[in-house]
Parts: sequence; C-alpha cells; structure tokens
Amino acid sequence: TADKHLLNQSAGIQSQGSIHITARQFTNEKTVFETGWTTRNENHSMAIDPLPEENYYSATRKFTREIKTGAILQETAAAQVLAGKDITIDAAVINRYSTIAAGGDLTIRGPSLENYGYQGTRITTDVGTDTHRYKWRKHRKFHHNCTWRYGTTPIDYTPPATVENTESSRKGIVSAGGKVSIQSGTEKNITLDADKKAIQNQPKTTLDPAI
Repeated sequence: TADKHLLNQSAGIQSQGSIHITARQFTNEKTVFETGWTTRNENHSMAIDPLPEENYYSATRKFTREIKTGAILQETAAAQVLAGKDITIDAAVINRYSTIAAGGDLTIRGPSLENYGYQGTRITTDVGTDTHRYKWRKHRKFHHNCTWRYGTTPIDYTPPATVENTESSRKGIVSAGGKVSIQSGTEKNITLDADKKAIQNQPKTTLDPAI
C-alpha cells in the first residue's frame, strides 16, 4: 500500500506484461554488498638527476609506494524488477547496484530517486626522500694537503596520489526500451568507491552509473 516500505533484496519482480508498484518507499538492492581495500607496499630506490647548483654530483630517490585497490569483499545477487512492457512506480525509489528495466515505458513518480553504482579504484601513493650529494674542496695554506669534504641535502618526495579505475564495477541500472519519465523532486545518480564515497555524480539524464 501507499504508506508501506516495499523492500526487494536480491530477488526478482518480473512480468511479461506491465508492473505497477505503489508504496511510500521502494528499495531495490542486494541483500549484502560489502567493499573494502587490499593494500600492497613496495620499496623503491633509483638514481635521479642531482640539483643543478654547483658542487652537486649525484642523487638517489628512495620511497615506499602504497597501492590500495578497492575490492568487493562479499555480495549477493542483484535485485531485479523486469517487465516485458511498462513499469510504473509511485514511490520514493532507492536502487543500489541492481536493475529496474522495462521493455516498454518506465515511469517513476515520487519525492525522490536515488540510483547507486560501484566502481573499483586503485590509489597509488609514494612517500620518500630525495638525497642530493655534494662536495667541496677544503683548501689549506699554500694549497698543501687540500681535501674533499662531502655532504647531503635531503628533500621530501611526496608526489600527488594517482587514482585509476579498475575493471571491478557494479551498475545501478534504471532503463527502458521505450520512454523514461522521472517525476521526482530530487534525483541522485551516484557511483561510489570502496569507502562508499561518491567518485562520480552523473547528470540527471544518465541513469546508469559505473559504466
């Protein structure tokens, strides 16, 4: 009924004809969807160009590289609402990593539509030190027994982290073979990372995040 919360978790609502759902809120989601990170550390050392100032003759960069990769730790099947013809939903709609698909027209009428997808990311962070070596000649009287003296200049090496997408993703799909009519007060169409932080806020017209 219109005052109830209808929950479809890792299950299917299917019809060869049309489907009409009326509720206060309709949630279509996986029963379980847990994400996290795998972490790998690497130690690196390499020769680099020394500082251009006089007396610098060599340099070494040593750093630790942390590679964090988003991972799906546990999940159940996607929830599905599938109709051969039209789907009409009179409710606030939340669709998480699941599918609402009509062969004909899709109409959603309610105060809000929230559609969530997941995209795995890989974050690479380097932290270390550049050590620049220099030397100078300590001169003695009459240049007798002059000797070389040596020193180092350490400089922090902390470049910006790099973020790239992995092949791991789960779509939140709201689609139709015919016309899509969204009559909602607010629309959210968001792709989340393994921390469930938004990494992509799609335009209102695109209802298929995490492509």
